[in-house]
Amino acid sequence: MFNNRFWSRIDNMKKMSEKIGALVVFLLVLGILHLVFGKIPVKESEIEDYIYNSETIVLSDVHFYHSEDLVQYGEAPWRHYRAPKSKSIAMLQSPDSKKCFVLEAYGTLVCTEILSRSKLLYVVVNRDDMNNPELGSKEHPVPVLLWHTHFDNKFCHVSKEAYRYGVKEYLTFCRDQ
Repeated sequence: MFNNRFWSRIDNMKKMSEKIGALVVFLLVLGILHLVFGKIPVKESEIEDYIYNSETIVLSDVHFYHSEDLVQYGEAPWRHYRAPKSKSIAMLQSPDSKKCFVLEAYGTLVCTEILSRSKLLYVVVNRDDMNNPELGSKEHPVPVLLWHTHFDNKFCHVSKEAYRYGVKEYLTFCRDQ
């Protein structure tokens, strides 16, 4: 009798350890998938570096050649339970620059009607993005996350909070696309 109980408990312990092993393997696979396919938000220091390494460029006679609202970004297809993230974009070109630019607004809209009526458009671009030879064409324009229509930011169309949020989203989800 004692012998049967002993072997019964040993069998139960084996079954339990198999279940625990299967659970550990499952969690390990989920962790690896998250590391490979998931996005880790950038650090505050990276946002500060991006902003610090940005400069203002003045463009005149701006021509918008494409704009679109609710452009989805940054969500993996298996994460269907979350609402997808979206941004507004407006692609532009100016005779002042040999490069094309894209205004990206995360959480707000880009109003091209107002911007196209302005004589000058002040765009803030990252120097690394501006000097990147892969950026600047119509297919791969230089991203602009902050812009205004007056030299002293009096008529700024993007708030400082929205700019910081846009930099965070751009660096986390969109920079390497």
